[in-house]
Amino acid sequence: MVSGLDQRLHAFADNSAQFAVPNRKAAYELTHIVFYLSDYGRRAPELSPAAVQSLTHVGLLAFLDQDADLLSEVCVSLRYCGETPSAIWEDWLTRHHQGFALLEADKAAAPPLSRDDYHMYVVSSWHQALCAGSCFDERIPEGALRFQRPAQQGVLHQLSQAVFQVGAQAGDWQALRAQISARLSESTYEVLCAAERSSAGFETFFEAFARRGIAGGSVARVKNA
Repeated sequence: MVSGLDQRLHAFADNSAQFAVPNRKAAYELTHIVFYLSDYGRRAPELSPAAVQSLTHVGLLAFLDQDADLLSEVCVSLRYCGETPSAIWEDWLTRHHQGFALLEADKAAAPPLSRDDYHMYVVSSWHQALCAGSCFDERIPEGALRFQRPAQQGVLHQLSQAVFQVGAQAGDWQALRAQISARLSESTYEVLCAAERSSAGFETFFEAFARRGIAGGSVARVKNA
């Protein structure tokens, strides 16, 4: 055991504002810290309310980006903390999981096999085991496989553009909601509304996202894994 390690991990997790900004490396570090502190659900990780808020921020970003891999890790982390994840998030994850296709390698279409969705499938199944009590119950074809996720389109980039266009540095969601929504496509608006309903902390998340998610006049982006 490294002296002071747990304290440093808790300090990192408690900095909620940093997790309202798209940063995949920091987001996965947060969920992996929870896995470590909880010994993968064997003990309470004793996270502070601020750290739970950090997980909520990452969950909102993942939901807006329609990122089932990261959102599954967030929901697993919240359950390890004794928290109940948003039903909106978990319902979407269940539908997404049911859309996975396990294909024989010689029948798989592009992208190439080296870029398949195996990790997302495994993490999604892990989450399903925790919330539904079952996983890995699909028929597994023999031989080499390709794991193919269902088609999804994230809205985080469009939201970032809209925030930038209205000059939302003040971060007041209620004051800016109508202006931002008017700049979004119907499908993007629907995902945004679902994200807003999914968390009582959405306004707090948006304040940090608007103030810190845009720097130097550039639109915040989330890179693909």
